[in-house]
Amino acid sequence: MGYSRVGLEELIDEIRRRKAEFLLIIDTNMMIDVMRGVPVREPLEEELGAKIIPVTTKTVLEELERLARSSNSLNILLKTRLEETLSGMWVLDSVDRMSADRDIEALASRLKEKGVSVIVATNDKRLRRRLREKGVDVAFFRWAHKRVQSSLGRTI
Repeated sequence: MGYSRVGLEELIDEIRRRKAEFLLIIDTNMMIDVMRGVPVREPLEEELGAKIIPVTTKTVLEELERLARSSNSLNILLKTRLEETLSGMWVLDSVDRMSADRDIEALASRLKEKGVSVIVATNDKRLRRRLREKGVDVAFFRWAHKRVQSSLGRTI
């Protein structure tokens, strides 16, 4: 596959090396949207005027594989678009193996503690609420407006 798998410390070093201002963590449902052609990274970079490194977690990829086993259309999407979607993206080793959402929450909290600016891209309302309660910025796709909206106070 065309992605790089890394650990947390290696990712932090890469953020500093690339002088990226934000780390964009993409969850399962947003990954499906990205595979369907919804732009997330580029509009955020343009709006924020900042360099963003997109990442996902190993648990997100595992969840996608599980979901694809019960959905023929998702299985086809994964087979045709996953590799292209992951191209240039970092895949983080899991912090919490219980679920993709818990993994993303734990990862975002750890990165924030280490001074990394994090945005989590998710359409999951419960996850967005939990992240905002922890002070983590979120981005989500508003289908009615056909654009990404972020908790940074901007609609993209």
